[in-house]
Amino acid sequence: MTTPQPKTVKLSISLTADGQLGFSSAGSSPDTTAHDQCRALMLGIYVLCRQTIGGSPDTEVIQDLKDWADEVMS
Repeated sequence: MTTPQPKTVKLSISLTADGQLGFSSAGSSPDTTAHDQCRALMLGIYVLCRQTIGGSPDTEVIQDLKDWADEVMS
C-alpha cells in the first residue's frame, strides 16, 4: 500500500476595482480538486487570523474546519 503524496494547493485571490473577487489556482498540483482548494482556503483563513492576533492555530479547530470543508464539498 502506498502513501498518498501531498498536493500543493496555491490560491490567489484578487479584488477588482468594481469589488469582484477573482480566484486562481495557478501553480497547484495538477491533480488538485475543488475540494482541496476549499480546504486550503478555509484553513488558510483560520491560520492567518490566528497569526494576526498573535495566537497559534488550535489542532482541534483545524480538524473541525477540515471536517466542515469535507461536509460542504460532499
